[in-house]
Amino acid sequence: MTTTTTAVRAPAGPVGPLLLSPADFPHQYPATTLDPGAAGVALRDIRGVPDAATVAPTTCAPAPVPAVPQDAAVAVGTNGSDNSTITVAVLRVPQPLAIYKSQLEQCASFTFTGPDQVRSTVTASQAVAPPINADDSVAVNQSVSPTGAGSGTQTTLSLIAQVADIRIQATYMTFQGTEPDAVLLDQAFTAAVLKVHDNFR
Repeated sequence: MTTTTTAVRAPAGPVGPLLLSPADFPHQYPATTLDPGAAGVALRDIRGVPDAATVAPTTCAPAPVPAVPQDAAVAVGTNGSDNSTITVAVLRVPQPLAIYKSQLEQCASFTFTGPDQVRSTVTASQAVAPPINADDSVAVNQSVSPTGAGSGTQTTLSLIAQVADIRIQATYMTFQGTEPDAVLLDQAFTAAVLKVHDNFR
């Protein structure tokens, strides 16, 4: 006889109730909760790689964006002084964070060609995430640099945690080459993880 254990899971239904409220973002980043269409676009933006891109090596292709609104919800705050953004997302995912971290280790640098035929180079590195109450966590520095003139480099710092099958991600993004607003990003990340925990009780 085989005994199976059931993993802890988030409440059933759309993940929107788990998302950090715009009112709880740092005030320097006035935020709004995105509708499903805009949420999907935002998730692809912070991922840095378009859906239809040709990735080399292919093993570095990112996982598909979860279905919105059932399995993904997004809020974005924008700093009016430099147009940098903090994006907070909650995603219901089928795999532990360790799978993503393993891919990061294998894909410190890779390229993709987008639907516009522009070739870009992605570089990514792991760092230690701030202490957080979660099953697993990681910080990721990433840059996406298109070839040719007229296209700026996208730089992101993502703080990611996973609790059961819910992944919480807070990402600072800029095209200005400025240093990430790490303190305020951590503030949003911590609040976002606490919001998820509150809904698991």
